[in-house]
Amino acid sequence: MTKRRSGGVGIFLGFAPWIAYWVLSGSGLGRTGVAVGLAAALGLCAWQIHRGRARVMELTAAAFFATHAVVTLALGSAFLRTYDPVLASGTLAAMAWGTLLAGSPFTAQYAREDWPREYWDAPLFRRTNAMLTGLWGFIFTANAGLGALSLIWPTARLWLVAILPQIGIGVGVALSIALPRWYPRWSIAREIAARDPYRWPAPSFGFARPSDKTQHDVIVIGAGIGGLTAAALLAK
Repeated sequence: MTKRRSGGVGIFLGFAPWIAYWVLSGSGLGRTGVAVGLAAALGLCAWQIHRGRARVMELTAAAFFATHAVVTLALGSAFLRTYDPVLASGTLAAMAWGTLLAGSPFTAQYAREDWPREYWDAPLFRRTNAMLTGLWGFIFTANAGLGALSLIWPTARLWLVAILPQIGIGVGVALSIALPRWYPRWSIAREIAARDPYRWPAPSFGFARPSDKTQHDVIVIGAGIGGLTAAALLAK
């Protein structure tokens, strides 16, 4: 069986063009950052298309950096560089909220790396990815707000543009890895508990334990669903 890559890792790779751009721009290499971001985004899009599927986040990055390259590099305008703290995160926020409103959360494209095809249309799968996409939409929107604040408060630009947004993205990547593993188990356990309101108390056998292999606390006769369930609960 081919080893599947984690969807959280896929999301991190999808952020690679943005991270490279932000790091280079924060170092004063804005024009280089645009070129590297565009090259990385086009490379990811080409790779995904070669695999038979193009993803919304990589396509969004390619469109954003292509526009940036035309306006900044070809035309020499400083408009996008000036308002980039708002426009970059605002573009990502529009992508996240747009896919959520369209009923096709962008995180589902990465979550499919972790789940068999039979689960892709399951309500729990859709609900989990709606939560994740909403989380990313909130992070991107908050980062756009921090970018707008940096235009008003330029002395705090380092924190508002280079540090706090990256912390938010790091938290988002971590939750993109942890939430799909925890939430389905929690949700299913909750549904089972709601369908079975009669909690079966574990019996107490006292302190005397069987002294040899011929003695037993309980003997379950029959291997049907009832016997197996009773044996499993008793063993637990």
